[in-house]
Amino acid sequence: MLAIKENRQYTITEVDVQSFVSDGYDVYDDNGNLVAYGVGKTVPFDKYAKLMAQNEKLQDEIIELREQVKALEKKGAKKG
Repeated sequence: MLAIKENRQYTITEVDVQSFVSDGYDVYDDNGNLVAYGVGKTVPFDKYAKLMAQNEKLQDEIIELREQVKALEKKGAKKG
């Protein structure tokens, strides 16, 4: 396993995971998959705001698509 924080990288065992996570290190398994995020991470507000705007747009699209599905289901039911 690897513990990575900024430009530091350590090879660790499963016993060490919690200690490194609490020190802010992200932990990856031997295949490079993220196992745990380090504690204390923050996201810049502009990045957060951008993601929230994207999320809101996607929610609006989901609502619109659900309405289209309902309309198509009603139309299909009338033909049957």
